[in-house]
Amino acid sequence: MKTADYWTLGNNVRSFRMKRGLTQEALAEKANLSVKGIQKVEAGQGGIHMVTFMKISMALEVSMDILAGQETDEKRKYQQEAFCRLVEDKMDEEVEFAMEVVRMIFYLKAKYSN
Repeated sequence: MKTADYWTLGNNVRSFRMKRGLTQEALAEKANLSVKGIQKVEAGQGGIHMVTFMKISMALEVSMDILAGQETDEKRKYQQEAFCRLVEDKMDEEVEFAMEVVRMIFYLKAKYSN
């Protein structure tokens, strides 16, 4: 993500949090994250992990594309929601591992499908 995208994400997280009447502390608890982590995201600081992004999205009950300020088609939205449901009860390390496996599959597919 570019810096401007982090600002968009942070502003959207803050906006949806406030619309839902949540404090940063309440969102952190609901997303199983630290308050400092929520503050970092809302401030638009870079380096947000995908797992953090998914947890915030699920806690706010907003799709990741909307939080990122990038509307996508229905198929992609369904895929994102399906993935979130698939990993919602998994530990961060398990989700990171699964994402790395998927990344490697796509890398190998691109490398060997010529």
